[in-house]
Amino acid sequence: MFKHIESVILFVPDIGAAARWYADLLGTGVEHENPLYAFVRAPGLLIDPFGCTIGLNQAPKT
Repeated sequence: MFKHIESVILFVPDIGAAARWYADLLGTGVEHENPLYAFVRAPGLLIDPFGCTIGLNQAPKT
């Protein structure tokens, strides 16, 4: 059984906007951002009291 979730990867249409939105929502900053991906470290969420990294990747264009 899992004890915690270390990271979550989301595919989003706009990496910059999504990174800023998650950072604002979680009260943290964007750790790394470039045109291909971004990371936001979410401190002390309910799913993991030690924090969780949210990775944001470009969603495929349909």
